Amino acid sequence: MYIILNKNNFIITASWGGILEEGFEVDDFDFEDDIRAYQYVDGKIVLNQERLEQLKQDIVAYEEINELQTFIDETQVVVTQAFEDGLLGVESDKEVITEIVKKRQQAKIRIQELQEEIINE
Repeated sequence: MYIILNKNNFIITASWGGILEEGFEVDDFDFEDDIRAYQYVDGKIVLNQERLEQLKQDIVAYEEINELQTFIDETQVVVTQAFEDGLLGVESDKEVITEIVKKRQQAKIRIQELQEEIINE
């Protein structure tokens, strides 16, 4: 098996069928968890529980980001239509539109917070 490590010696990719140009060969090992949670330490591959938990948290964060982004995408039409209607002098339900805009802003802020958490791991 060939592996490539990051600067902290965590596996970032592995190949069982071919040589990785920037990698090196190690003995095959059994793994049950995300391969990125395994670290090369003193010539051995070991599971790093802290890293595993961080990766699990990142997955949850990415799922939340996707849900928030879907909300933003799906409400874009409503906001755009209300804006265009306003330019044409057509009234829309300002309370509903205002609430949607507030929720969209909250979603954008939350996405930024989650992205910063993931980056700062």
